[in-house]
Amino acid sequence: MSVTDYSKWDNIDISDDEDDVHPNVDTPSLFKWRHEARLQKEQAEQEEAAKKNAQSKLRINKVKDLKKKMTELEVSGDAASEGTVAQLKGLKDEVTKLESDETQFQKKERELKEHQEAHPEWNVDNMSTDKHNRTVINKPKKI
Repeated sequence: MSVTDYSKWDNIDISDDEDDVHPNVDTPSLFKWRHEARLQKEQAEQEEAAKKNAQSKLRINKVKDLKKKMTELEVSGDAASEGTVAQLKGLKDEVTKLESDETQFQKKERELKEHQEAHPEWNVDNMSTDKHNRTVINKPKKI
């Protein structure tokens, strides 16, 4: 016997399921305000995701630049001097720190994505989609 899991319906945000509206507030305005609030929240989440991705790209580019500097220092003829050795060590430490930061960031992003896929935030805007949408107008009958 199979058990149906209804847990995905626990967090549905339907704007017309609440009757605690003040009598002076008309229902269409309330729905409009809630819709605008949902859109603003979604836009803020998209901006936050774009910011995170930009920071990740900056880390990756910085690692590439540091590796390029390291190879230039290793290729140069004065690689045996103390200043160059110390500079190479500092660059290697910075590269390892940036790479570990990036792997931690990617791990956290994967975990967040898995959690969001397992627990989607349902609302009236994303609950369903039209598969077929067409309008049929019948011709008037000729008598």
